[in-house]
Amino acid sequence: DSSSLSEAQANQARLGLASALLNEDQRSEGQKELRRILEKSDPATAETARILLVKTLLAEGQLDEAEKELAKTKGDAPPSAKIEARYWKAEITAARGKSEEARGLFQQLVEEADGAGQDLLARAWIAIGRIDRARDKPADAATALEKALDRGGDPETYLAAAREYLSAAQASQSLP
Repeated sequence: DSSSLSEAQANQARLGLASALLNEDQRSEGQKELRRILEKSDPATAETARILLVKTLLAEGQLDEAEKELAKTKGDAPPSAKIEARYWKAEITAARGKSEEARGLFQQLVEEADGAGQDLLARAWIAIGRIDRARDKPADAATALEKALDRGGDPETYLAAAREYLSAAQASQSLP
């Protein structure tokens, strides 16, 4: 049906515009566009916009706002959006300095990986590795980061995992 196709295309265009605005450091305009998408789009597009808004708020250090927005994730959201929301809840928890709690949330996410993409799993393992390094457990960090490298993910995530792994291995003096 062409009307639903054109609506889907319009929603994707709005998401593209919001992403472009954010990438051009026009955060205020980008966030406004994301909030418009949340009000007027289909559930899947809205949840994608919500996750992007949460990431933006977290990057700006607006933890309370990010957490409030994340709490609005719908129960009928697509599984990929739900697992992404779980990841960002763990990131917010880590940003609040609750590293033990955050590590548990990340660990739970990688153990119950249904619906998670390889990149999300790699990012969760990287977060576990960073927390383990901060806890002065470089061997545990290296193991978590090896798991991140095994997941692959997009090139940027893979490079982040490689950098973290080399740092952890160097700290534990187990560099191959």
